[in-house]
Amino acid sequence: MKKLVFTIGLSAATMFLSAQQVWYVRPSGAGVHNGTSWNNAFKHIQDAINATQPGDEIWVAQGHYYENLVIQTPQIAIYGGFRGNETQVNQRNWRSNQTVIDGGTNDRCVVIDEDNCRLDGFIVQNGQDPQYSSGSPVLSGGILVDGCYNRCQYGIPVKTIYGTVLKNLIVQSNKGGYGGGIRLQHTKNTLLQNIEVYSNSAFEGAGIWMAASEKTKLVNVLVYDNHAYCNTSTPPNRGSGLFVESSDPTLINVTIADNGTKNEDDKVGNGIYSVNSLITLYNTIVDNGITVGILRGHPWVKSAHNIISHNSMLKFVYVSHIYLSGHPYPANLPIDYYPIFEFYNSGVGNGGGINGSVHFLAQYNMQPPPPATLPQQGYVGIPQQAILTANYIYPTITLFNSTAYANPMFVGGTPANPYNYHLLPSSPCIDAGNQTFVNPYTKIDLDGYYRVAGNDVDMGVYEFGSSPAPSTDVNEKSSKGNKKETRKETIKRGLNLYVYPNPANEDKQTTIYLGAENEVYNKSVEVKIYAMDGRLLYNRTFPHGNIQADLSELIAGTYSVQVQTQEGKSYRQILVIGK
Repeated sequence: MKKLVFTIGLSAATMFLSAQQVWYVRPSGAGVHNGTSWNNAFKHIQDAINATQPGDEIWVAQGHYYENLVIQTPQIAIYGGFRGNETQVNQRNWRSNQTVIDGGTNDRCVVIDEDNCRLDGFIVQNGQDPQYSSGSPVLSGGILVDGCYNRCQYGIPVKTIYGTVLKNLIVQSNKGGYGGGIRLQHTKNTLLQNIEVYSNSAFEGAGIWMAASEKTKLVNVLVYDNHAYCNTSTPPNRGSGLFVESSDPTLINVTIADNGTKNEDDKVGNGIYSVNSLITLYNTIVDNGITVGILRGHPWVKSAHNIISHNSMLKFVYVSHIYLSGHPYPANLPIDYYPIFEFYNSGVGNGGGINGSVHFLAQYNMQPPPPATLPQQGYVGIPQQAILTANYIYPTITLFNSTAYANPMFVGGTPANPYNYHLLPSSPCIDAGNQTFVNPYTKIDLDGYYRVAGNDVDMGVYEFGSSPAPSTDVNEKSSKGNKKETRKETIKRGLNLYVYPNPANEDKQTTIYLGAENEVYNKSVEVKIYAMDGRLLYNRTFPHGNIQADLSELIAGTYSVQVQTQEGKSYRQILVIGK
């Protein structure tokens, strides 16, 4: 019997632990350079990293640091954007006090090789894979978070790197092989937030490359003008913006646009190229091609969904590599292995000139070649079931309340600013998002302006017509130099609703957590669960906040969970149940 567990309590995430030590870095100064104060700051970031113990923080003053950093101490946070006299992290301004990590085209800029590390408030530029000049680069030039680093080549078992936070960054002009700006591999619970990734280059994933990465979240991430290329006659050159393989990233208020491969062909996934992955998009604009490769070159992999889109605008959607060369689809392939595309309240288009549909694309090296005419499936309002033929598979496609792709209507470029992704007043992306998908991750946009300026949140990284948030909202409190919230202050700030694990399996339990501090909500709550077409499927009132509800009647799909408190406040979250 399928159970869904509701635990309504108060989140321990609001508790701030004291840092063991803060180390200071500035490019010049007359002190003893032991890192113990601004006056005695280290001159090099790596010196501070080498001095750290787990739980320490590093505060870096504005300046240009030519370094190739390697972080091998767990649980440290490195903050940039200081003038050099601050006593609290939220006094810094990382955009005004530019703090640059420059790889000098000698090596990659930053390697994160341990758990629960944070890089926040930097410009990361001019990193280059050491093998780049030889024509055979392998890794990223900018930021590398990879459990295989310095292990695979020596026969050391791969580790999974947990809990990395990359926040408030500009990642530009880096060069690599598989990953240009940022590379994630063998990672879990990684957060990328408030980041611009542009003008990077690589064979694959010029902007961001990820593989074998679980539960990665991208929030307020702008990816543009990145270029995947190849120095041979055979691609990859896939995923100029984002390349995803065997991963399940969630994109929230992301904008991906104007990324291009060498031949500028959207059909090879200039925006997103996905292989054997589940990509979930919320309030996201992809003004480039999305190519989804299914089971390409791998053993059979069970994947309940390949792409789920909510309140997003997707310019081109293609399916490629639907044939597995040398391993034709068996006649008895279980339905659980069939790919599924779901689009809710989204604009969908394709490069074949037919909007509101998904286009099936014959890709490279498909033997035998595909049929002369591939079916156009998944038109708006016509759900399409999966089809399995002798050599090809076509996914189940659902487009609920979705329309043809519409131009997001960016402000557009000028000679001084060729890439401007703010929205024009007439943009269809204004108020077209769903703020349920924004909370609790952030209440500001990429500019540091408040989210939800109109009736609802906008799609993309920028909120139209909003106002600047105070610096105390833009800068997240660190563990050092900030007063801990009292219980009264935290309760006043409000509760948050969390659902995890999400997606959930039919035969497992999912916790729904409403809270603001480490205390159970002990008043009555009403729990409602809706289908995505608005039908109410579940409605019960519980006298306390520790609930185990029998939801065995729910089938695999996407649902909206609403929890209403005795005070009349409602909290919503999306729940995905897989097979």
